Amino acid sequence: MNGDRVSFQLRLPVEAHAKLRVIAKRELRSKNAEIEYIISRYIEQYEREQGELTMEEMEAFLYEEN
Repeated sequence: MNGDRVSFQLRLPVEAHAKLRVIAKRELRSKNAEIEYIISRYIEQYEREQGELTMEEMEAFLYEEN
């Protein structure tokens, strides 16, 4: 694990994994970088719609498994 990164296992349906590989290749990213990009875009969209998540809201979950 890197200092500011968290490592975890991700299970995907075979078709979703294949599509992710194609998209990542087309975007010249690794699968990991593509997943990071997708998640960051989702978080931005969520916060635009629901409001920014605060540190207080996140603190309880920072080191919790799940």
